[in-house]
Amino acid sequence: MTEVSSRPHDRGRPRQFDEKQALKDAITVFRQYGYEAAGTDRLAHAMGMKKQSIYRTFGNKSALFDRCFDTYHADITHALKASLRDRPNLAAALKASLLDAVDFFHKAQAQDMACMIIVIAAASPDKAGRSQRALRDIRTTLGKLLAPYLDKDHGKSDELAMLLVAFFQSLAVSARTGASEAELTAMADLYFKSLQHLTGDETT
Repeated sequence: MTEVSSRPHDRGRPRQFDEKQALKDAITVFRQYGYEAAGTDRLAHAMGMKKQSIYRTFGNKSALFDRCFDTYHADITHALKASLRDRPNLAAALKASLLDAVDFFHKAQAQDMACMIIVIAAASPDKAGRSQRALRDIRTTLGKLLAPYLDKDHGKSDELAMLLVAFFQSLAVSARTGASEAELTAMADLYFKSLQHLTGDETT
């Protein structure tokens, strides 16, 4: 978004303020620096806003983080649905979700960004509860998405969802600590084979 000079009565808020873009920019800062290290000066610079405008629009830094977290959580949920829906079988759905996760975390690593749910919020004592709630919500969403591939056996789909979330957590931490794309892909391949064995679905 092109920076636009502010009118005097705007008190530092751009005339063509784009809240979605501002949140996107703030998400990048939180994912790069973490909650504690993402100071308001750094956030203001990235968002193209004055600190007073951030406070007036979003509240304090904690409230801004919560808005960013909710936006990020919604985006992740949308991506999971895109990965798992309308696949020909369970194996195809699992493979798509695993490889999409590798691509997501590798790209984040290349931009020196971490997952807001698994890494950033979980590392902050003030935000760890949000991380735990989001992971529970993701497990529930995954269970519902996987159930149609398992003849609506919700017990099995919930167990499989739990395993997938555990893998996503491992992948996020591995990417954050420097694992290469090849290593992340190898992890996904091994996990896929393990899930095939557990589900009895050897379809490729």
